[in-house]
Amino acid sequence: MDTGLHESCVVLVTGGAGFLGHKEAAPVRQYLGSLTDELLVGEACRGANCVMHVASIVDTAMFPDPVLSYNINVLGTETVIRACKAAGVRRLIYCSSCEVVSGRGDIPEGTEDNTTPFHTGHFFEPYGSTKYLAEKMVLEENCSSFRTVSLRPVIMYGEEEWRSIHRAVGNYVIKKTGTFFPTTCGGGRAEHAYVGNVAWGFVCAEHTLWREDAAAAAASGQSYFLCDDSPRKSVMGFISVLFEESGYKISPVAIPRWFILFALYATWLVLILVSLVYKNVNTAFGTAPFIMMPYTLCFRYDKATKLLGYSPIFSFEEAKRRTVNFIKTYKSSKVKQD
Repeated sequence: MDTGLHESCVVLVTGGAGFLGHKEAAPVRQYLGSLTDELLVGEACRGANCVMHVASIVDTAMFPDPVLSYNINVLGTETVIRACKAAGVRRLIYCSSCEVVSGRGDIPEGTEDNTTPFHTGHFFEPYGSTKYLAEKMVLEENCSSFRTVSLRPVIMYGEEEWRSIHRAVGNYVIKKTGTFFPTTCGGGRAEHAYVGNVAWGFVCAEHTLWREDAAAAAASGQSYFLCDDSPRKSVMGFISVLFEESGYKISPVAIPRWFILFALYATWLVLILVSLVYKNVNTAFGTAPFIMMPYTLCFRYDKATKLLGYSPIFSFEEAKRRTVNFIKTYKSSKVKQD
């Protein structure tokens, strides 16, 4: 993606190989290591004008690791902040999440003014809570010589989105039947955004903060929701649209959400018992996504438009075309591998 950034700007993207990070970075130099490595992060920040801090741990396991999440998402961000200040970096753009405000019920039209971040505790929900702590830390560092903002993307989709696509395309039943079986969502709706539009939001933030004028001062030290004009549907409804256009059949009968939760809670109990003998037993995902399905979690990007000059550059039709092409290619490669 052509960012149009000023030529003299050197940008460091943490997590540049990830789903969102690879959309932001066309790497000239790469570093491989941990965010908690002071020397490595310090070396990476040297010479940078702006840091886009995207790297984090998204732990969806049945038994999430709160210590790992805290070490990477909070202590890792603390390391990045110290490295930025030591290296004279002028701007830090932090990738937070809309999950810092979710969990209190429906959000039909969420804005930065009518939603409040909160800390739910490390053990039960380490991702949202650690992202909140990191966001708070980043915004508190804002000053005239070190501009900071926090961007809160909603549920992202697009090319290279391996997590949900891999699970679906690689699922034995789906491979054998060519049919996607959605789960009932109880009337819930969710905000989705194409990853290319979210990446553009980071570029817009850098364009604004780089000027170091009154607009930069007004925009810095604040958080912004990042979304686009993708249709607001349930999580399963949105995935079904993408998979149907990718050549899958959609089952007319949805699997009841209570059945999935019953199976997951039964699995949870079995794993608890097994862990008495064998340590570190776990599953790739737990109950949290299914618990949240009946909720309405929708957001607006008005503030990002007003203060950062952000507006989506990819229409939903273009975003859908790109995503469907990726799913088809990935589906074809899985068939060949099998």
